[in-house]
Amino acid sequence: MRRKYLLGATILFLIVLSACGTQTATTATTAKDAQTNVFQDITANAAPALISQTKDLTILDVRTAKEYATGHLQNAINIDFSGIDGVPFRYGLEKLDPAKPYLVYCRTGQRSANATQYMLKAGFTKVYNLEGGITKWQADGGAVVK
Repeated sequence: MRRKYLLGATILFLIVLSACGTQTATTATTAKDAQTNVFQDITANAAPALISQTKDLTILDVRTAKEYATGHLQNAINIDFSGIDGVPFRYGLEKLDPAKPYLVYCRTGQRSANATQYMLKAGFTKVYNLEGGITKWQADGGAVVK
């Protein structure tokens, strides 16, 4: 009876140990994958340096077309994250190169934060979120164009 108990306990221990080992390997793989992607929140004060110093940076405005028309960062392209303008965000992303760096912004930073996470899951590797959005950008003296 005691041997059966010990054998059962040993088997259970090995199963648990095996499961833990698998989980650790998965976590290590996930951590490795995360290192290949770059995500960073960036302040409105730090954004001009990023824009001027980052080769091939694309500025992505994820507001609606109507919001974009009221003023946007120079050279920004517009892909509406909400899809209100009739085109789902994922279809707009298909036209972009996921290997290039992107500075993403919206009005206050909420939509762009969601958009950057979506982009990372879609395979984009270098994504920066403008904290506070265009509202903070303008409050800090940043220029917009129409």
